[in-house]
Amino acid sequence: MKSFKNFKTQNFLKLSCLFIITLSCFHACNINEENNLNYLTSFNPDIGDSCFEIALSNTCDYFPATRDILISTYPNCTFQVEFSISFCNLTTSGFTIFIDDFEILDHNCPEYDQDLLDAELNNSLEVFVIEFNKEMYTAIERNVIENGDFTGFACGELEILNVNFILNGCVKYCLVPIEAPHQGGGNGFTLSDETQNRQRKDGKYVLRQVKCGSSCCKRSTIACFDEVNMEWDYSEPVFSALDDFPDPSECDNDPGSCAAGSIGSTICLQTCDEYME
Repeated sequence: MKSFKNFKTQNFLKLSCLFIITLSCFHACNINEENNLNYLTSFNPDIGDSCFEIALSNTCDYFPATRDILISTYPNCTFQVEFSISFCNLTTSGFTIFIDDFEILDHNCPEYDQDLLDAELNNSLEVFVIEFNKEMYTAIERNVIENGDFTGFACGELEILNVNFILNGCVKYCLVPIEAPHQGGGNGFTLSDETQNRQRKDGKYVLRQVKCGSSCCKRSTIACFDEVNMEWDYSEPVFSALDDFPDPSECDNDPGSCAAGSIGSTICLQTCDEYME
């Protein structure tokens, strides 16, 4: 799919103005009095209070979602993910979709398991997490829009879809087995008699978030429907803080603890900063 930079000039100018308005609204939409919305803070028992806020209003519809998601890095795999969505008809920014961070419930991907464990062994889990998450956000965004009942939103018109992921800005990721490996390995690894290197045994693994600071991050895109090619077009994602960027020490002051059974973890990541690099 082509990006907005390939649109006709006059349409690009319209969309650029709308995107600036939309980015301003993303801050306003988290301030109750700006849009006269009431909010209920989402709570996840794994990570505590979430930066995602559930709008309680006639202008917004909220529901939890479980979807099977495909990504290009693992073309033969399916990831069952859970997240929450608010669909809001906000007059200041058109139609806006708010999505919170995802959690992988299950998958059928031994290649993903191997890559997770390799990243942990090679002290590169932080890099793996950031790149995987960026691909997953794009896939979830496409899944929500392209499987939704959206009409209109033609490219070049004023009515477009605004998509906004609301993410925790300070996060530690814990590597957790969701299916135990064969007895004898215990933690997913075993020593090779020949190489004395740890190698993967059977089992299934995911990453779980632990909130380690109060900062919040957003991923913003806009979408419209190309009626010539009959497909959706998307802007490049923009990551920015919902509040001022904290000093790195603010994330590190609350490093968080992984649950019992975790076999590895990242440091406490300042996610917006990582996603923008």
